[in-house]
Parts: sequence; structure tokens; C-alpha cells
Amino acid sequence: MRRTLSASILTLLVATLAWAGKEPWKAKPYQEWNSQDLQEILYQSPWSHEVLIDRTWVPYVNKDLPAQPINRSSRPMPSSGDTAAQSAQGGEAHFFVSWVSSRVMRAAMARREVLGSRRSEAEAYKDVDRPLPDYWIAVAGTDMTPFQKVDEAFLQAHAFLQLKKTKQKIFPSKVTYERGPDGQSVTMVAFYFPNKTSAGGPSISPEEKIAQFSCPIGTVSLQTNFEIQKMVDAKGPDL
Repeated sequence: MRRTLSASILTLLVATLAWAGKEPWKAKPYQEWNSQDLQEILYQSPWSHEVLIDRTWVPYVNKDLPAQPINRSSRPMPSSGDTAAQSAQGGEAHFFVSWVSSRVMRAAMARREVLGSRRSEAEAYKDVDRPLPDYWIAVAGTDMTPFQKVDEAFLQAHAFLQLKKTKQKIFPSKVTYERGPDGQSVTMVAFYFPNKTSAGGPSISPEEKIAQFSCPIGTVSLQTNFEIQKMVDAKGPDL
């Protein structure tokens, strides 16, 4: 019995050591991810990038938020009199740009709901492996003021994914805002990019190495590179 128990403990130890240091999206099924795994996936994985931008705008306070986002093509940017105190300008704004249409990101968000006891496993996991018709990229940050100043149509026309190999630009088919409880403040922006070309082929080929996301934000661009060859889970390429 002692020999059997020792063998079992050794097997468990070997398995644990084999998993240690490996990416959780490859090392174990998502049903076994813990909070530390989710932290790595949601914020430090090939599917999620933190982007720091020097703030060139003055953050809005709630009373300054316009009733509707401004379409920059038809209305000038607000003057300093329309904004919060000038002393608020400067510093860095932090943004997370996440490729949330992937199985890995959807599984991580579902697992977080389960660990937080907000949804049952059956409910949370039911759509994790469901194919989606678009690549979905989400942008959220500490200061979303620049998105208050433009509408979804502006971003749909000016944001894009650019492929390094072909230089092709893919424009979003749709952009949506998620708003806070006040109904005005923008908390997240979702960009939907078609995953098929007009001819029916993949809009991002398996040979592609990098897709750069670019989005105008204030007077600069929010940009980050997604390394396609690294966006792979235990089942294969995952976009």
C-alpha cells in the first residue's frame, strides 16, 4: 500500500512539475484554470496586450460628458473650456487590447464567472467552443475620454488590422460601445473584424505572423501587434 501511495504521489508531483512554467492554455483544460492562470491569460498572454499612451487630452469628469459621442468629422474637438481642469492633463493612460473572440479568452472569461460563483459551469461553458463569424477585439482602459469624443461610425472608418506579410488592411464591419451605469461614459469598445474575405477565404491566412491593431485615440494612435503564430492553444490556432 505504501508503495502504491508513493507511486501515486510521485505521479502527481511529476504532473505538477510538468505543468509548472507552461502556458496554462496549453498545459491544462480550462475547467482546471485557477485565478493565477486567469490573470496570466487575461492580461499577459498573446491574446491580451497592455498599451501605455502619454495622455495628450484632458480627462472628462461626469458632468462634462456629452449626451452623445461626437463625430469628429463633423464637429471640432472640445476646447479647454469644455473639459475638466487643465491640471488633469498629462501622465500615462493604460489600455488593454484583447482578442476576445479566441477560445482561450472566452474560456478564461467563462471560468472567471464560474470561480466567482456568478454562473454555473453548464451555463458559462456552453458557448466557449462555438465558432464565431468575426474576430472580436476589445479595448478598455483607465481613461476612455478620447472615445467619448468620437462615435462608432468614426472608429469603424478609421480603425483597422494590418497584416505584416501582405500589408493588407482589414476594417471592422461593426464597432460597439459598452457604457457605464450613467448611460454616457464609455467603459469598453468592441471592434468586429470579418474572418472571411469576400471570396470566402480566411481574412488572416495561417502563414501570417503579425496583425497590427491600430485605432485613433486623441491626436495619436493606439497600436499593438498580435503575434498570430503564438496565438495557439491545445487545439491549434486560436483567433
